[in-house]
Amino acid sequence: MSQINYRKMRRTFFILIVMLTFSLSLFSGDGNGENSTSKSAPATTITISGFVEDFTNSEKLVCAKIEIEELGKTLFTDILGNYQIEDIRPGTYTLKISYISYEELEMKKITVSDTKELNIQLKPL
Repeated sequence: MSQINYRKMRRTFFILIVMLTFSLSLFSGDGNGENSTSKSAPATTITISGFVEDFTNSEKLVCAKIEIEELGKTLFTDILGNYQIEDIRPGTYTLKISYISYEELEMKKITVSDTKELNIQLKPL
């Protein structure tokens, strides 16, 4: 019985996190609203996309946190464990990926020069 309750609590927690993430993105001032600062768009931007999964069983991880240190950006994987980082300038970045009950992964010196797919595996604690 406790196994069922744990699954229900986990599912409810993830749904709440996803809803909160989407709600916050509506009010973030992402460059389309009046409160954003006007910046000239770079001539070349890149998109990185992929998924985050469990190393042991390949289960996709919902709401895994991905931080890009150099840009001060934080995003979360979607309900299918996918993520997409858009409008990044070519360069070298450090990514920190974390998830509850998993080892944090720090990927240093990720060189981005073209749109790419980057799939990530996290190890459970």
